[in-house]
Amino acid sequence: MNDTVKCLIYMLVALIVFVFVLLFTMRKRRKKPIFKIILLSIIAVVGGMLFAKITYGKGVSWWIFYGIPAFITFVLPPLVLKIKKHELMFYIPIAIIMSPVIHTFFSFQLARFSLTKKFLK
Repeated sequence: MNDTVKCLIYMLVALIVFVFVLLFTMRKRRKKPIFKIILLSIIAVVGGMLFAKITYGKGVSWWIFYGIPAFITFVLPPLVLKIKKHELMFYIPIAIIMSPVIHTFFSFQLARFSLTKKFLK
């Protein structure tokens, strides 16, 4: 599996997870802004990953490299979706652990895939 395919799979999974996190955050609302949720998810996940892929190793300072995706993840959804304080209490902790959990899951899956491929040769 080449790097582009891995990146696209990772992006798709992260996109789905982000959509579900936003839906879970606003689960008590009668009317959920589905279009805004999907659009924000695309901006945050796809935009953030493309930003990271383009700027990685280019000498971009750390506060820009990490700051812009963090801003998009932590500030943009609450502003655009008008997330209330009680919803924010769910969103922030989940948003903090979301990325490390996805990275850990994919690390184990890719390691397992590599070992399986190695032993089948």
